[in-house]
Amino acid sequence: MDEIYLGCKRSICARQNFMNHERIPANPQGQPNDPNLGRIDEYVKDYIGITPTKYASEVQRNCPPLDLAQGIQRLMAQDHKAIYGDFSSGYKSDFDVEYAARVASTYQKDMVLVPTEYGSIPDGDIDAYFDVGVNRYYQLVRDEIFTNSEVQSVACSFLHIADRYIASFDIDPWEAVRFTTRLLRKHLPSMSERARQILLERDIDKRLVTRQVFLEFLGSDTLNEHFNALKSEISGAKINSAFNYLLKENVPVGTNRDDILEMFEDDFENLRSAYHLAERPFTKEELLVGQELLDGDSNLRVAIIVFHYQLMNFIASYLTKHPERLAHTTEHLTEIFLTAEDEESHVRLLPNPKLLNVISRNVLPAIARSYLQKQSPELDGEHIAEGAQTAKDLLLFQTFIGEFHTSADRNQNISLNSFFSQTCPAMQPFSKALIEVLPPIYRNCKDKNIVIEE
Repeated sequence: MDEIYLGCKRSICARQNFMNHERIPANPQGQPNDPNLGRIDEYVKDYIGITPTKYASEVQRNCPPLDLAQGIQRLMAQDHKAIYGDFSSGYKSDFDVEYAARVASTYQKDMVLVPTEYGSIPDGDIDAYFDVGVNRYYQLVRDEIFTNSEVQSVACSFLHIADRYIASFDIDPWEAVRFTTRLLRKHLPSMSERARQILLERDIDKRLVTRQVFLEFLGSDTLNEHFNALKSEISGAKINSAFNYLLKENVPVGTNRDDILEMFEDDFENLRSAYHLAERPFTKEELLVGQELLDGDSNLRVAIIVFHYQLMNFIASYLTKHPERLAHTTEHLTEIFLTAEDEESHVRLLPNPKLLNVISRNVLPAIARSYLQKQSPELDGEHIAEGAQTAKDLLLFQTFIGEFHTSADRNQNISLNSFFSQTCPAMQPFSKALIEVLPPIYRNCKDKNIVIEE
């Protein structure tokens, strides 16, 4: 089978019945019909787009203005919805092993063309992407942070607050980390002011002052009062509702951009690992079983590959009908596909195998949770649907990120100005597709025992 084209030669289509739309030229002429997408173009150009805000803040350490970033996130979400929001009604679940073999062959041939800067693994074969990450459970990562951090470090103070939430309210650790992040976000302006006072009194390294104000907050009356108030509010409400209510009281959430809370490199790295523990809701057993399901069920692997291929097929159909969309960047869609031109200057899509890893790490452990809870003898489509829903409910398509900055005239020291949340712009259509499309594709593979031979 030829590559996934935005259209293909009539003779190929007639013979294989894979695609039935015309090829379209790259870089189509004419004005785009959605001026809002022009703002995405400018944003990507100015701030570099691979999950732009996170990339800029955690990799470049230079976070763009959050109001702009969040506005662009909303536009990106609309773009995702427009491009493949109806995929749940446009997929094909009744296929045979010949179809699956052609899909797999095309997929493996094209995936190696995806550059590593878009998430591909250098020299990695397709098996490398089916990796749940069995060492990504909370307790192990937490222990590693404590081992690799000095006791007075920012990350240790952060985790001690999370530990207090866990001990006081018997909540899941990942949720405690979210509470900690949001609480600190609220109080960072006052912590910055405290750092400023210390610096007026003493000539001391700003990075040591940042550690001090975090330690002071850990033992402060402010923190004690917060926990006492939360305990009293919980009596009549769930902890999330009580926490949200308290967060609106007193000091408003704010952002201070004067680079007061500077950090050591180790503090930056370990703090980043600490707040990303909010994305580690699975137990060691769930991770292990998730990997076992991937390793032991070839039908499941085929189903995920076909799911990704058909998603791109659907997108290709959309782009054939709306070629003006190609006048805009597709940077924020690169977790799903990249565009490439063939020798005749027509556009085709390359599957980004990173998506296999996204599904493996965020959804397979959730599928394993359903599988374990039901004590099922074998995996079925219901486990997959429930797991995809669980991944969405656990907010695995959302994350908190530190708003970091560096100052060129201060030896590139890193400062923390605030925290912000970012939701994957594809969350709604992608999670819907996983819930509604992947189960019937898997059932078909299982019923017909569709396995791709090496």
